[in-house]
Amino acid sequence: MTPLSYGNVHFAIETKDGVHIGSIGLHVAVPEDRKARLGITIGDKAYWSRGYGTDAMLTLLRFAFDEMNLHRIDLTVDEDNARARACYRTCGMVEEVRLRQERYADGAYRDQLVMAILRDEFYALHGKAAT
Repeated sequence: MTPLSYGNVHFAIETKDGVHIGSIGLHVAVPEDRKARLGITIGDKAYWSRGYGTDAMLTLLRFAFDEMNLHRIDLTVDEDNARARACYRTCGMVEEVRLRQERYADGAYRDQLVMAILRDEFYALHGKAAT
């Protein structure tokens, strides 16, 4: 595992009861370019579609823009992952690029989408944090 640093930030996703259900992080953060790649996983399907992903995403995006002074956050998602895409759209991410047959899984090639959000877009949608 890569050590934690500005370029590699990881957080646990837990329920209010303290049950660890996943993780979220920023990878390849580049301070000079003020951008990073986001990754998120909620491993237990019992916690899918219950708002945990959206809450974790919004919390991490606010941290990235307010505390790390990033300008752009992007991620990749399988085209057929409608639940994740809906979560990312709720957070304000937009589809920028389609990578055709980028990933091979379960015996088939799948398109992946690059989705991203800029700081100004996030603030316009979710407001700035109170100081």
